[in-house]
Amino acid sequence: MYQHQSSGFFSQLTNDSSFCYLLHKQMIYIVQEIYIIRWSPTGPGTNNPNQQLLLARVIYSFDGHMEPVYSVAFSPNGEYLASGSLDKSLHIWSMKDGSLVKTYNGSGGIFEVCWNKEGDKIAACFANNTVTHLVGVLAFGAFCFLWGSRPQDIQYVYCFFYLTFVLMRWIYYRFKKWHYYLLDFCYYTNTIFLVMLIFYPKNEKLFMVCFSFAEGPLAWALIVWRCSLVLRSLDKIISVLIHLLPGIVYFTIRWWDLATFEAMHPEGSTSQRASWLYVEDKSYLWTWLFVVPLDAHTLWQILYFLIVNVLRRQRLLRDPEVMTSYRKICNQRIE
Repeated sequence: MYQHQSSGFFSQLTNDSSFCYLLHKQMIYIVQEIYIIRWSPTGPGTNNPNQQLLLARVIYSFDGHMEPVYSVAFSPNGEYLASGSLDKSLHIWSMKDGSLVKTYNGSGGIFEVCWNKEGDKIAACFANNTVTHLVGVLAFGAFCFLWGSRPQDIQYVYCFFYLTFVLMRWIYYRFKKWHYYLLDFCYYTNTIFLVMLIFYPKNEKLFMVCFSFAEGPLAWALIVWRCSLVLRSLDKIISVLIHLLPGIVYFTIRWWDLATFEAMHPEGSTSQRASWLYVEDKSYLWTWLFVVPLDAHTLWQILYFLIVNVLRRQRLLRDPEVMTSYRKICNQRIE
């Protein structure tokens, strides 16, 4: 369903309530989720009968907010509108021209705003994620302790993490229409990691491919995509761990978990030779640390393009709210 959007996001009803037009002249057609809707305390039958009745619709976010807006409130005289956002900011807008009058910043995402009866004070309810932050700190400390005391168990922690939290992310992203993000390269490689660790833990060649992915493009993606470890945000924690944890796992297997690594060179095996870091056959290293991973990455690129731009093209065109990495990059360039 298409909605109208303007710089102030205010709609005004005419006598015919079957349609509405914008307060501002500039109109842009977009498709976004509507989180909240509020009538102004103006018009016939109110304390401000001489002012026009207005309708505020929050379509994703107001201009000036960086995150979705979940609460708006008109001042008692109908002259101002307050908006609270997950970006921790509270904005006060003028209803005369839609301009931003004042901004207040809190310590967490704002979920509710409310004016007092006189209209000279405003309250905001926000979440500072103290519990989430505490749990994140404790979990980080427990992980570091386990990594130092039992490095051979880190791979099991990783498998549990991936099977549990990535499933949760799929459910959450499906609701947000972000599920095509799960076709990205990081999930593709993490699936390969999981298969290797569970089904082929003694396959040295597959280990080398996974090692190359984990210590190479997946680690670099932390910088390229600006993943930040914010302990109060579960979503950001998962994003960091998806890119960081595989590198820790494969580094640990290679250097600290000698039993697992040596199992790839069983004693008496006809294929037994020196560890792959010290072999004299450089072509072997080039093949399994560079050529095969590059081929696997190329395969992913082809599959991603076919799925997003060919097989699901019409579905994506019908619903511009559905996000993919292509759309995210394009939107960032436009901004």
